[in-house]
Amino acid sequence: MSRRKSEESQALREKAEKMFNIIPLDQHILVNQYGEKIDRRSRARIQRAEETTFELQKKLMITMQERTDYAERELRKLTKKSANLWKFALKKKTQQKQLKNVVPCAI
Repeated sequence: MSRRKSEESQALREKAEKMFNIIPLDQHILVNQYGEKIDRRSRARIQRAEETTFELQKKLMITMQERTDYAERELRKLTKKSANLWKFALKKKTQQKQLKNVVPCAI
């Protein structure tokens, strides 16, 4: 899912960049000219593409943070379980040593 969002965001970014490269950087909107509406629509499309890219990147960051948090929680759980298993194994080992040291008494 995050790979798909990343690819989608990158594609939108490239699309916006291509549209942006068509319009010269220092060119103003030509008011009362034939291309005014086209120019305004192109600039609006570029802005929407940039905003969408930003939103997708933000969602991607949130998703990645949630996955990281989940992985850290699971790692803490596994660490606790591992520590408990080591304690249990150590306890059993000491019990077995104590049983070996017990001398059977004759009745």
